[in-house]
Amino acid sequence: MRVGLHDDPVFGEHDAGPGHPERPERLEAVRRGLRDGGLEKGLVRLAPRAAVPEELLRVHTGAHVDRLAAAAGRHVRFDPDTAVGPRSHAAALAAAGPWWTRSSASSTARSTGPSAPSAPRGTTRHPGGPWGSAC
Repeated sequence: MRVGLHDDPVFGEHDAGPGHPERPERLEAVRRGLRDGGLEKGLVRLAPRAAVPEELLRVHTGAHVDRLAAAAGRHVRFDPDTAVGPRSHAAALAAAGPWWTRSSASSTARSTGPSAPSAPRGTTRHPGGPWGSAC
């Protein structure tokens, strides 16, 4: 069985600031673990597509989507635990897009198993919340 993995260099461009657990080194450790553990051969790498506002509004409030879009291109701290960098918005959109297409023919045609889209780092757990809001 092959598993689809959505991955993109933009995911490593999310920058929540020095010392924050959401950092490029963590993502590189996951990629290295897949490679060193011999698991890459069971993956089908899929290029993600960015989520569009209509999709985001299905799970987030308009105010939340707007606030995060306004942070694109800047370093912004939303609360003591939630910060984004200039490319965090682009990374979050790319991470969220596969959730809307993971069962489409374009995402699964080359894999025989489940799709494993990368989880949006810093995703919210409620529609308007600040809990690690990077998308």
